[in-house]
Amino acid sequence: METFGSWLLRELGKRGMSQADLAREAGLTTATVSRVINQERAPSAGTCAKVAQGLDMRPEDVYKRAGIAVSKDQNAVMGVLSELLEAARTLSDEEIEELTYIALGKKKKNRRRGPS
Repeated sequence: METFGSWLLRELGKRGMSQADLAREAGLTTATVSRVINQERAPSAGTCAKVAQGLDMRPEDVYKRAGIAVSKDQNAVMGVLSELLEAARTLSDEEIEELTYIALGKKKKNRRRGPS
């Protein structure tokens, strides 16, 4: 049976992509991609979702290749998270900070600008 790393390397070759290309497209470090390919690190569900995004594949197909069983509910959540990650790439640092406060249920400190 083909390892996940071998499969991933073959997929990169089919697409004419380097490990650095995948890392950039998936929002991963090149070290993470290299470790997964060389079987120094098992891919997590989160890494698989990012790999799927970087390769423009369905996350469930990558999970299956990695041997990760994911329920329909988990798969739906991972799909939404992948879409959010992609959308976040276009945001400014301030917008990301604002969303982080919202997501964590925190209120952003009001900054006063001069006397009220």
